[in-house]
Amino acid sequence: MDTLSYLLGDPAIRRVQGELRSGEIVDNRIEKDPNATYRMVFENGVEAWTIPAGHWEFEVLGTEGTIRSFNNGVSQSLRRLGAPVGEKKRRMLETVDLPDVTPTSAVLDCLYDLLDAQAQNRPTLGHIEVTHHITEACFAVAQSHREGGKWIDVPGVDRDLYIYHV
Repeated sequence: MDTLSYLLGDPAIRRVQGELRSGEIVDNRIEKDPNATYRMVFENGVEAWTIPAGHWEFEVLGTEGTIRSFNNGVSQSLRRLGAPVGEKKRRMLETVDLPDVTPTSAVLDCLYDLLDAQAQNRPTLGHIEVTHHITEACFAVAQSHREGGKWIDVPGVDRDLYIYHV
């Protein structure tokens, strides 16, 4: 949820609908890191879905094309709408070459962000307000599960629920 939100520029999540795929809620606790499917609607109207399968893969579908990160962030693809073709003048998606990206250390990236934030007197990229909001949206997935898949507004969740996370 956090990565997807980050890729979209961290807009506020307005509502969530989801289902826990593993683990039951017993005595207001989830004792294992839950696996879930969920949908989110952001304040800017963007909708996002997650399907927990395989490795970390993200795809953003926009009005002009699609960009995808796959193989745990090592590979990516970009497809944009091409020129109209055929009798019906349909615009097909065309693959666009992207430059190679050199993998970096997540720890070093965080340290560089901390230094840069301090030097520029700005919040870090993963500042506490974003972290708090994402955590509340995660709780909303569990609450939606409890309520049979109902859409849950964020904020407005049961904060007494304990969810184990690694």
